[in-house]
Amino acid sequence: MKCPHCNNEIDDEAKVCPDCGKEIVQEEEAEKKEMENKGDVAEMVIEPKKKSSKKLIAGGAVIAAVAAVGIFSVVNKSEKDPKEAVIEAFESVYKEDMVYPSDEIFGWSQLYENSMTQKSEGSFSLVLDQCAEPTVNSLAGSGLSVYTQDDPEAKKVYVDYGLQLGGMDLLSAQVYLDENNMMAAVPELSEKVFTLNYGEDLQGQIDASPYIGKMLKESGADLSVFTDYMDYIWSFYNTSEEERPFDIEGLWSRYKEGSGAIEALKEAMTVEKAEDGTYTVNGKEEKCRGYHVVIPQQAVINFVETTSKFFMEDEGLKKDITEYFDQIFAMAYASSSIYPYSSGEEMQAEMWKMAEEGIDNMLGSMEESVEDIDMMVYVNKKGQLAAMQAKTNVSADGETVALSMDVELQGGNYLTQNSTVSLTVENDSTSGGIVVAATGAYDKKSLTKNISLVISADGEQITLGFDGNYDIENKAYGLEFSLNTDEDQGAITVDGVFNQLEKGKAMDIAMDSVKATWNGTDMVTLSGEYSFKPMDGEVQVPEGEQMDILAATEDEWMQVVNDMGTKILGLYFQAMSAMSGM
Repeated sequence: MKCPHCNNEIDDEAKVCPDCGKEIVQEEEAEKKEMENKGDVAEMVIEPKKKSSKKLIAGGAVIAAVAAVGIFSVVNKSEKDPKEAVIEAFESVYKEDMVYPSDEIFGWSQLYENSMTQKSEGSFSLVLDQCAEPTVNSLAGSGLSVYTQDDPEAKKVYVDYGLQLGGMDLLSAQVYLDENNMMAAVPELSEKVFTLNYGEDLQGQIDASPYIGKMLKESGADLSVFTDYMDYIWSFYNTSEEERPFDIEGLWSRYKEGSGAIEALKEAMTVEKAEDGTYTVNGKEEKCRGYHVVIPQQAVINFVETTSKFFMEDEGLKKDITEYFDQIFAMAYASSSIYPYSSGEEMQAEMWKMAEEGIDNMLGSMEESVEDIDMMVYVNKKGQLAAMQAKTNVSADGETVALSMDVELQGGNYLTQNSTVSLTVENDSTSGGIVVAATGAYDKKSLTKNISLVISADGEQITLGFDGNYDIENKAYGLEFSLNTDEDQGAITVDGVFNQLEKGKAMDIAMDSVKATWNGTDMVTLSGEYSFKPMDGEVQVPEGEQMDILAATEDEWMQVVNDMGTKILGLYFQAMSAMSGM
C-alpha cells in the first residue's frame, strides 16, 4: 500500500512510514477511533446539561496544547544529536556487511578465500591475432600460456609455462615446489628433471657437491640462506590470515581499537544544524538535513600525529617489515658481501628514523600552514550521507592555496554506486583539480559500471576511464580502459563470455578480443582464456629422469649442456621454418 502522507510504497503492516517517519493508522484502528469519536459526540448531545459549549471549547484547547507538547517532545527525541547524525552518516558510506553486486554475481571474496585455503587449479593464455606493425604481425598465432596447481594446506605448487610461435608449441618450462623440494624441467631442451632438496642440510649438500658446490664457493655465492627464504615465502600460504605476514586487516583493527585517533577527531569536531539541501539519492530528489561541521586545525594535527605514532610503534608492523628485510638482505648477501645494512632490523630502524623526521617536519609545517576544515554535510531521511562540501586554506612559501572538496553520493544498489568526488586546488597563479565520477546499475539482469578520473592543471586535462558491463542471462561481458589527453586518445578493450560460472567456486572466461587502439587505429588484437576451479587429487610433479643439481658430477653436467645445445639449435631452425611459412 501507499503512505497517506508522502505517497511512497510501504509494507501493508507498517506502523510508521520508513521514508517520512509519520505514523500509519490501519483501517481497523481508524474505524475504531471514528466510532469512539462518534460516541463522544453523541454523549455530548444527549447530556447537554453536563457539558456546556464553553467547557467544551476550553477542554479542546487544553487537549490541543497537551497534544502539541507531546508531538514536539516526540520529534525532539526522534531527532538525533547533530554530531551523532553526522558520524553515523559517514559510517553509512561503507558498511562491513555490504554485499556488492559484483560479489553477488561472481563471489569474488569467496573465490579469493578458496584460493588461499583450498586445492585449486587455473590457467591463462593469450595469443596474438594481428598487429598494425607488419614485423610483429608476422608472429600472428604466437602467444604464451600458464597452468597452475595449488595446495595451500600442504604447501605445494606446480606451474607449467608455455610459449607458442605461429600456432606451434615451441617451448615449455615446469616448476614444482613444496616445503622441502624444488623441481624444474624444460622438456624440449632436456629429458632431465632438475631437483634440489633445500629443506634438509642444504649447506652440507653444498659442501659435499662435486661440481656446483665448488662453483658456488668460488663465486662467493651462499645458497644456505635459501632454506630460510623459502620458509618465509611459504608463510604467505598459511591458511589463517592472522598467521600470514602483513595482516592488513589485523593492523587496521588494532589501529581502530587501540589508537583512539578516530574517536578523538570525532570528539573535537563541532556540528550545528544548518539549512537543508535537496539532492538526488537513489534516483529521486530528497530534502536532506544540513549540518555545519568544523574540524579544528589542532584536531587535524593531533589526528596525524596520533595515527603516525601508532603505526610507528605497532610491534606487529615492525616485525613484518623486519622479517621482510631480513630475507631480502640474506639473499643479497648470498651473491654479494657489499650491502649498506647488516640486518633487516637495522634497515627497519633507519626507515623509522627517516619517517619520524619527515612526520615531525610535516607536523611543524601543518601548525603554520593548515587552517580549520570547514564542512557542510547533508544527510537524507535514512541517515545516509548524501553530500558534503569541505574547504580549507594551506599556506606554503608565502603563498596561500585554497583546497576544496565536493562530494555527492547518489546511491543505487549501494551508496557510492553513483557518485561524484571533486578536489580543487587554487591560488593566485594556478588552478587544477581531480574529479572522480562513478555511475552504475544492477537489476538482476545486467550489471554496468563506469568510472572516470579527470586530472586538470592550468588548462590541460587528462582523463582515465573504465567502462564495464555484464549480461547475466547471456554471460557476456565487455571492459574498456581508456586514456584521453588534449591531443591523444587510447583504449584497451576486452570482450568475451563466461563459459562457466559457479559463484565463488569456479569460472572459465573466454577473452574473444583484447584490443589496443591509439588515436583511432587498432594497434594490436589478441585473444585468450582464463579459468579457475577446485582441484581433485594431488599436485603433480614434472615427468622425467630426476637429476640432483648438487650431487651431479661435472661429466653429468657437461652431457646436459651438450644435449641442450643440440636441441636449442633444432628449435631455432624449427622456429625459422614456422616464421617463413607465415
